[in-house]
Amino acid sequence: MYGRGTADQKAGIAAMIYALKTIMDLDIKLKGDVLIGTTIEKEDGGIGGASGGVLYFRIKIYGKTAHAATVHLGVNAIEKSFLIYDALMELNRKKQEKIRYPYAEDISPHMKGRVTTISVGVIRGGDWPSTVAG
Repeated sequence: MYGRGTADQKAGIAAMIYALKTIMDLDIKLKGDVLIGTTIEKEDGGIGGASGGVLYFRIKIYGKTAHAATVHLGVNAIEKSFLIYDALMELNRKKQEKIRYPYAEDISPHMKGRVTTISVGVIRGGDWPSTVAG
């Protein structure tokens, strides 16, 4: 078994299923029903048995390419991106202060104040070290 989530999701689900199969194969009588619950796409907002939702977005920032010898003629798109990143982190802070999700906070106390998040996962910029990223 390989892939994203193998250690913390897929392997655990396989273990639960195998354990239940073993109980059934041994004809062990239980006092109730056994339910196996899983969360799909945990990294996309799943919290335990609930889903916090997810929104993917892409932001394109344009600048003006220039050679390193004439940086003053360019507009660096990477530098401009810092303003947007800072604004997203401020929005994240405000959302975390305001939004509560008692279920998630009860089952995972470390989630208190963190049940909603904005995460910048990928940044790409520029095309050559000696040019201003346009």
